Amino acid sequence: LDSLDQRLERSREALANLSHSVKTPIAAVRQVLEDSSRPLDNDLRHEMGSRLGDIDRQLEAEMRRSQFAGPQVGKSAYPVKQARDLLWMMGRLYPEKSFELSTSLTDESRWPIEEHDLNEILGNLLDNAGKWSTSCVELSLSQGNSIASIVVTDDGPGVKANEISSLGQRGLRLDEQTPGHGLGLAIVREIVERYGGSITFSCTSRGLRVTVEIPG
Repeated sequence: LDSLDQRLERSREALANLSHSVKTPIAAVRQVLEDSSRPLDNDLRHEMGSRLGDIDRQLEAEMRRSQFAGPQVGKSAYPVKQARDLLWMMGRLYPEKSFELSTSLTDESRWPIEEHDLNEILGNLLDNAGKWSTSCVELSLSQGNSIASIVVTDDGPGVKANEISSLGQRGLRLDEQTPGHGLGLAIVREIVERYGGSITFSCTSRGLRVTVEIPG
């Protein structure tokens, strides 16, 4: 019975993670299709095809993930390219807000993280920041001393000091009026911990800052 309960719990989490991972690219495609003021030219068709390709790869990755435990050895991701793709997507989801990238990494820089896992980390952090920001979200990527670092800062209302330690708990939502299911930060925490990394939250004069560090 204990074994069955554990398997059911893993299945529930896997389903929740999968639903959450495809939500953002689907929303981006819908945003484009529902924008009647913008013609659907070839460039936009290409971008939409790319986003649908992302969904397909995420579905495939989750199916493969069910067969393995933990990160797969030898996998790597291109953080700058993936960050730019996600920033484009977020710009469509939150057109009234700006998303900025700061990094000294090159397009050829690689991190020892599965591509899907990095997309989940970046996508969830950027989506969360986009929901709460007033006008701007900043993403910083860096690497040094064998540590890959991701910092996402928004200019929103921030989080109360006594609530920061609760961020990242599965199902937790500090504001029930904001769309979402409280899964994003929990998914990020679970992925980061699988890689032996850490995630920290801090308030700034402008809003909330989330820092992820993964051994690289």
